[in-house]
Amino acid sequence: MRWFAGDSSRGRPTGSSDRSASVTVSRAEVGTLIRALAERPNMVDELAARTTHLVFAALWAGSVCFVAAVVLPLARDGAFNTTRPLEVISSRLTTVSRVSSLVLFLSGSHLAGTTYTVESLFGSVNGWLVLAMVALWLVLTALVEIAAKRFEAGLTGKKIREPAREALPMFWAAAVAAVGLLVVAGLLSANVARLL
Repeated sequence: MRWFAGDSSRGRPTGSSDRSASVTVSRAEVGTLIRALAERPNMVDELAARTTHLVFAALWAGSVCFVAAVVLPLARDGAFNTTRPLEVISSRLTTVSRVSSLVLFLSGSHLAGTTYTVESLFGSVNGWLVLAMVALWLVLTALVEIAAKRFEAGLTGKKIREPAREALPMFWAAAVAAVGLLVVAGLLSANVARLL
């Protein structure tokens, strides 16, 4: 196999006539890479767990922040004429929250179990960050459940503005917890303990 790195700064696409930056990879080298991955299933397992964990964390945090920053302020300000779209949004947010919470619990437990010992979990900066993440996960789960139930209960009376106004502070708190989760995840990914 042969790949060519083009010079995008001069407008030449990859694979252009400038072949000075070519890299040749033999089939034996590709085979070596595949064998190395096959011999280290823990690496593939950890990659899959981390990727799943990150995708669901971003989906959950983004959903909560969107509802707190866009949907509820619009409802509070009277942008909706009927409760039906808000009921659907709240229901879907609850579903996303529950599924994400479960997936994060399972993938996070797997990652913590394969990465940390009891001593390193309670005695290292990265371990403390994992514990902070667990606390934020619990807070976010509780806040979204409580806020969504309160909001939905208010919508059953066919009111829109009042339930949105009452649920908004809890959703803002949930959004702060969601952003906090992502910040802690970033600190763990950057291995901030190495810098201290």
